Amino acid sequence: MKRTAFGDGIAASQARLAALSHHKTHSEGGPFDEAVAELSTTLEELRVADEELRAQNEELERARSGSEAMARRYLELFDLLPAGYVITDKVGTIHELNQHAARMLGKQTQFYVGKPLSAFVHQSRIKVFRERLLDCVKLGTRQDWESWVLPANGASFLVVDITAVPTTSHSGEVVGVRWLLQDRTPQRQAEAEARRLDDAMWLRVADRTAVLTGERESLRDEIERLRQRIQDLERAELAEREKKHPGS
Repeated sequence: MKRTAFGDGIAASQARLAALSHHKTHSEGGPFDEAVAELSTTLEELRVADEELRAQNEELERARSGSEAMARRYLELFDLLPAGYVITDKVGTIHELNQHAARMLGKQTQFYVGKPLSAFVHQSRIKVFRERLLDCVKLGTRQDWESWVLPANGASFLVVDITAVPTTSHSGEVVGVRWLLQDRTPQRQAEAEARRLDDAMWLRVADRTAVLTGERESLRDEIERLRQRIQDLERAELAEREKKHPGS
């Protein structure tokens, strides 16, 4: 255990007191011995108190080092989360956000601290955002919904799944909100492209069906013309036979 300057002073005082007691004259005694004994007891109590204080300080130092290591691990995990993670107060002002959220929103993390999260929500979605935040804080319940987020760098809006979870104090009061932001833009774009292709396919099917229907109508008309032509030929042939062989 490392000794402090105060502890060194106590040790030095004890050494001087011991030397003084060793070299005292025979005429000394009584009150002198009592004073030396009292001073010796006081110095010993101070030495014990100093050792206890040093032990407490070392324990506090170990606890502080452990807390700092835990905080570093927390920040590392915070930044390594595969989704945007934001911590706000209960009115939605950003206190912390991880690197994924910063990349999603388009700037460095420091840019967002102190700004309202709603400032990065598409205008058409702000009303729903505020309603959900209010429910999260007032009801103390988790909220999940899809919204549009506007990156601060001016890029196109992102389709984002938002989860808001209330943070409570020891007394149960909601003091903040933790936000999970998951970018669904590629998925929504793929779904939109699939719908477009599906619509295009059905349009082609409808066009082809219309062509086939027209061709079928034309074929039916042609068959009807041929049938009429055959009937005309049959009647003409019958009339010719009647001329050649009347009454037969």
